[in-house]
Amino acid sequence: MAVSGFRASQLTALPQASIVKASLLPGKIIRGEVAIHCLSRGLLPSDRLVSMRAFSEIPRRNAYFLNTVLSYRCQSGDIRSARKLLEETPERNAISWNMVISALVRNGSLGEALDLYCAMRREGFLPTQFTFASVLSSCGGLGSMELGEGCHGLAIKVDLSVDTYVGNALAGMYVKCKDPSAAAKVFEGITLPNIVSFTVLMGALEQDGCATEAMRLLPKMANMGIQVDAVAVSSALVACTRSGEDGEVVSSGRITRASGYTFGRQLHALVIKLGYGSNVRVGNSLIDMYAKYDYIDEALEIFRALPEADVVSFNVLIAIYMRIGDPTTARRLFDEMGNPSLASWNTVISGYSRHELYDEAIDLFRTMQQSNVRPNRATFAVILSSCSGKRLLHLGQQVHAASTRMTLHLDLFLASGLVDLYSKCGRLDTARRVFDRMMERDIVSWNSMISGLSLSSRSGEAVEFFKQMREKGIVPTEYSYATIISACARLPSLSWGRQMHAQVAKNGLAGDVFVGSALIGMYAKCGIVEEARLLFDHMPVRNIVSWNEMILGYARNSDGGSALELFRSLLGTKENPNGVTFLALLTACSHSGLVDEGLGILHSMEREHGVEPLPDHYACVADALGRAGRLEDTRSLLVAMPCEEDPVVWEAFLSACRVHGDAELGSLAAERLIRRDRRSPAAYVLLSGIYASVGRWDRASAVRGLMNERGVGKDRGCSWTEGRNG
Repeated sequence: MAVSGFRASQLTALPQASIVKASLLPGKIIRGEVAIHCLSRGLLPSDRLVSMRAFSEIPRRNAYFLNTVLSYRCQSGDIRSARKLLEETPERNAISWNMVISALVRNGSLGEALDLYCAMRREGFLPTQFTFASVLSSCGGLGSMELGEGCHGLAIKVDLSVDTYVGNALAGMYVKCKDPSAAAKVFEGITLPNIVSFTVLMGALEQDGCATEAMRLLPKMANMGIQVDAVAVSSALVACTRSGEDGEVVSSGRITRASGYTFGRQLHALVIKLGYGSNVRVGNSLIDMYAKYDYIDEALEIFRALPEADVVSFNVLIAIYMRIGDPTTARRLFDEMGNPSLASWNTVISGYSRHELYDEAIDLFRTMQQSNVRPNRATFAVILSSCSGKRLLHLGQQVHAASTRMTLHLDLFLASGLVDLYSKCGRLDTARRVFDRMMERDIVSWNSMISGLSLSSRSGEAVEFFKQMREKGIVPTEYSYATIISACARLPSLSWGRQMHAQVAKNGLAGDVFVGSALIGMYAKCGIVEEARLLFDHMPVRNIVSWNEMILGYARNSDGGSALELFRSLLGTKENPNGVTFLALLTACSHSGLVDEGLGILHSMEREHGVEPLPDHYACVADALGRAGRLEDTRSLLVAMPCEEDPVVWEAFLSACRVHGDAELGSLAAERLIRRDRRSPAAYVLLSGIYASVGRWDRASAVRGLMNERGVGKDRGCSWTEGRNG
């Protein structure tokens, strides 16, 4: 080919400086055509000015010149200029459109790519297989199923749906749009499926839960003479991993946990045979597969054997240690990473949150911010969970503000987290505003609102919310029922609680351990201990919550003997008593006058059960001693208390002093309370009452005067009455 007197070979031989100089010489045709030719051969430097001037000065433009300049601009990243040139130049053809659409997709501008495709169709251009590939990739990325189906119909019309390239793109689009069955049908129509076709189908089958069929594709590929690559092996290992997450044996093509592991071992052997043992992607999939089946040593061995572990390798290993309950090692691995990814930060933060190590999660989040790592929706969701767990309203509000700035606050997952945060922090009006603004609501957001209302003793509103949820067609979960049943226990009537009991029985959820525990608590709070015990005895599975609820039920009804008997039964099981167990047990002893038994239990907590007594535990025993008039023993116990002083214990002691009219010890207790909090109304009121009860009116008046002088207000009281029989 000759360009204005030059042959290609001559141009190639010219020094670059001479070519640039020639392209800028007078003579539009020579200058423009030389520059365009050099651009197409990569002989000119990345100079946008040269390409613009060259194209603008060609008097007789054609598609070749246009496409050369478009290609140059797209490859150099100047996509905006390329699109402008495409839209302004009438010489464009299908290739011109393809170039810019493809560049937009590569740049992540998926919506813009679809807009340009629609403009192309309006001008009457038929898409090629390359157009379909780019457009379908955009449809999948945006979840635009409707436009993707339209492309599918057009591909059938122009006889391109059976093309391997287009078929793969169609199948991939359906997988991303969560329609794996449609992806499988597309695969069946591809005339000559290749390795990409099989890999996409494998992903579709995994998504549909058909892990067995996904793994059976490997031998099918081999039978068709298709070389199994590392991507296909990794996809098959993912299928094995998915089956490892679900231990149920399911028929109709699904896989059992046991057979999934067996197939995973076979795949490992195939990996070694094919020489992919050093492939990092395959290695990461193997690590994940072994970890999901609880073969941690094998997973670690593969990690150590990797020639060079990447960020994903570390992330998988960190997730493993978090899953097996070793956050310390997980954090050490994270700290060893040179350049952790956002996924690395999220993995450690979410691991801390799952183990209720909320302080560690929040500290790492702050370190992440100081490292200028931009959080995403997953980060915010986990931190909101930690803020809820610690009732850190201020930090949660900061996360809310940051998510709003990033336009993430309307995300369903984040909005549900915000509702949960504000509900648990007692900001129910704010929680309700967030809830009302949600574009869609799932069961988590409804549960958060109901739980918040229940925790704030707004049980009637919680019940109304539950009714609204049912009217909206939202199916309650076990957590929904457990929450609303707990709320029903605070209502004056038991009728709603009985209705909930009937519903859970009808839905087959009465055997759920959390629902059952909530029912036990409800009946016990309403004084129907016999029915609570009947439910407890018939539970198919019990956890420590179930035992605690039943012991607490006896405590509320002053049946210390039954509480102690049940505690002894608990010690014969695999469940270990916790702080809540002992609090319920000590309360039962206090309310039943079992003083020495309570003292013995308190002293045995740490020595025999490894549970450190907290101020609340001491308060229960102090209350029991005080009720028995053993005030000196109470004082000795509190003075020797190893944990940090708490107003609760001294208030209990002061109350006992008032009952028994011991002004000397009462003034000692009041002094401790006032020294800790000068505005504590309980201390002044109780001390004034003590002096009044023993006739020391001058002292009582002086205490009330001091109370007024310091501006201490007396708390208002309230009471609830619940009917035994509803």
